[in-house]
This record gives sequence, C-alpha cells and structure tokens, in this order.
Amino acid sequence: LIWEEFRDIGRTVLAGAAFSLTIEGSQLFNRRTTDVDDLLMNALGTVWGFFIWECLRRVMKKLNGRAVSLSRWEPVYYLVLACAGEFFLYNWRLVA
Repeated sequence: LIWEEFRDIGRTVLAGAAFSLTIEGSQLFNRRTTDVDDLLMNALGTVWGFFIWECLRRVMKKLNGRAVSLSRWEPVYYLVLACAGEFFLYNWRLVA
C-alpha cells in the first residue's frame, strides 16, 4: 500500500517470505525453535493480505492516489529495523 513497487503479487510475496525467513533465522540465536511451517504460513498470510488489500483498493477508489516514498531503500530500512527490534527487544534479559 505504501510503496508503488510492492503493488504486484510477486514482489509482495517475496518481501513477506524474506521478512519471515529473517525472523525465523534470528530465532536460531534466541534459543527459540524454527519451523518451515511458520515460513510457509507467513508467506500464505502475505498472499491473503495482498488479495484483501487489492479488494479494498478496488472498492475504495480513494486509495488509487500516488504513493510518496522517502527513498528507494525505505522498505529495506523498515525490514532491518523490524528484525532488529524483534531480535533485541524480545530477549531483553539473558537467561542462564
């Protein structure tokens, strides 16, 4: 919805799967378990989210406006910050 380059299904699902893979990979360092089912379900959730957004966009013609992006790398910044927050803030104390 925010970035024009992510308004097609391929890039959206790829970004969602990459985000999920990053979170699953970071769980290896947090004493948590990883599961391929989580990755698949998160990618499926990305597909559902895209189709819900597409339906809402068609119903509400007001959403057809132009997106304003701060930089070309803005999605990458958000992805890195979200993963860093999940990695560092989830385990704010060390468990012996």
